[in-house]
Formats: sequence, structure tokens, C-alpha cells
Amino acid sequence: MSAVIAKRLRDVGDSPIPGPRRTRESEPTPTPRPYAEGVDPVVRRKYECDRRDGMCGRPVDVRGDRCPACARIREPSW
Repeated sequence: MSAVIAKRLRDVGDSPIPGPRRTRESEPTPTPRPYAEGVDPVVRRKYECDRRDGMCGRPVDVRGDRCPACARIREPSW
């Protein structure tokens, strides 16, 4: 046990010295993205296709709507 402690004490001098800690003042302030004309600034909500027992997941514009691939699948007429 004492040999392990002695080796660690010898290795302390060889280890690199940690750098200064970063503070919030040293980090640059994030800037917002500039407005680009013609780009729609509204974030549109996307829904997912629920077919194939909820495993399809393709984006659709309206909740409950189906993607083009799932819209072609016929439903069983029980």
C-alpha cells in the first residue's frame, strides 16, 4: 500500500498543471441569428403519420393525416 502512495507522490510533479477556470465573463455572449428576408420566422408545428401502428413517423402537416405512402394502403373492410 505504501508503495502505491509513494508512486503517486512521485507522479504528482510530472502531471500537468490545470489551466485557469472559465468564468461566465470570459465566454462570449451568444448573438441571435440575423433576420433573413424571405425566410418565414414562424416555427411550424409538424405532426407524424400514425399508420403502421404508429411506426411510420413521416412528417405531415395536419394531425391525423397520413403520408402519401400510407394513404395508398387500403384499410381492411371488416
